Amino acid sequence: WGFEGLIRSLELTYGRHGWHPHTHELWFVDKRVDAGALGGEVLKRWKAVCRRAGLLKHGETGFDEHAVDVKGWCSASDYLAKQDDSQHWGADREVSKGGAKSGKGIHPFGLLRRSMDGCERSGGLFVRYARAMQGARQIFWTHGLKARVGLQDQDDQEIAEEQREKAQVLGRLWPADWRLIRGQGYRAQVLEAAEDGGWPAVQALLE
Repeated sequence: WGFEGLIRSLELTYGRHGWHPHTHELWFVDKRVDAGALGGEVLKRWKAVCRRAGLLKHGETGFDEHAVDVKGWCSASDYLAKQDDSQHWGADREVSKGGAKSGKGIHPFGLLRRSMDGCERSGGLFVRYARAMQGARQIFWTHGLKARVGLQDQDDQEIAEEQREKAQVLGRLWPADWRLIRGQGYRAQVLEAAEDGGWPAVQALLE
């Protein structure tokens, strides 16, 4: 397959069947690789591993349809797995910003938002998540891959000292406005309106 390395993010969501741990992975392989063929091989190996671990019994249905999803030639405008309310949710954000997405399950920080609205059960689930995930690495790069693509890690002090472009304040949202935006799934549209037409466009969208 000409495998050169991967970037993998670990994500947990909570749904009807409880916790759903899964990964989103960007694989760097030979450009001639067929995604369907690679997906079949990954599925075969993943299935064998799950059986050895006692997670899957022979004859169980549904595994092949939901266990592995491989897409080829992913760019920043492609979806890797779930679809968010944003038309711009692509491979880059799928890997790096799982906490901001919406989908079939709810992300732990969605549980935290619900707890702030008074749901004690959601608060308890978030605490369970926080304890279980403390110290866990949620984004992993194959050793040496960052150097090959010209990236350098920065420590907290270097990031704090880095000169960044100052933000421009366009306006301020009331809490009721933000609840409306969240409730309608319009976060991406608000950002697009601000970029295209400034604060008047955001106000028009809210109205």
